[in-house]
Amino acid sequence: MALGMNQLLCALSYYIVGAIAEETPSGAALSLLGVQCLALLLLRLDVSEGHSSIAFSWLRLVCMSFPPLYMGVLIHFVDRSSVRTVEFLALPAFLLHSMWMLLIAAYLVPDSMDEGLPKQLRTVLYLDVLHLDQQAGDIREW
Repeated sequence: MALGMNQLLCALSYYIVGAIAEETPSGAALSLLGVQCLALLLLRLDVSEGHSSIAFSWLRLVCMSFPPLYMGVLIHFVDRSSVRTVEFLALPAFLLHSMWMLLIAAYLVPDSMDEGLPKQLRTVLYLDVLHLDQQAGDIREW
């Protein structure tokens, strides 16, 4: 659910850039900034504290927030008559978004094959409450 919400907010960012920017560019820029801040904060809530590093934060900012902002600038400032130029200039946004998907996939690989659960997400930690007690041997016999 956490990743689905992240992708929904990413799709909303691209919608804001594509549809709303034609009517009010400044309103679209503020809405885009708000949606991206919300996406970053929700992702920060979903990732457990021990697994959030400075490098991951920078990768998150560059790979998740930069592509919609870049596309907004591209749509606003580049002449639409040259389709090939626009397609070429839009390529970095697609590459960064695919890097974001690969980063998430690599980040969610379980620590060991015995567990099979990505312990990096807080929702998994909330659902798997007995696992830590079983590993430590703190199961009390009745």
